[in-house]
Amino acid sequence: MSAYVITSVKNADMDQYRAEWQAAAQAVHDKVGAKMLARNDEPHVLAGNGHDGRCVVLFEFESADKAKEW
Repeated sequence: MSAYVITSVKNADMDQYRAEWQAAAQAVHDKVGAKMLARNDEPHVLAGNGHDGRCVVLFEFESADKAKEW
């Protein structure tokens, strides 16, 4: 059964992220079979606290065990 993880990420410097971390993050995602389904850099919050400049990402995994391994 598929498992889904919603996460929020804040990168202060996207150029630095792309140069230093993006390839490593993609390697981890590939290892556990994480599939990015959606990403929103400026989410609209309907209730609760604002997004504080954070990006919201939705990942799909083939199982809860793979999501936990991630």
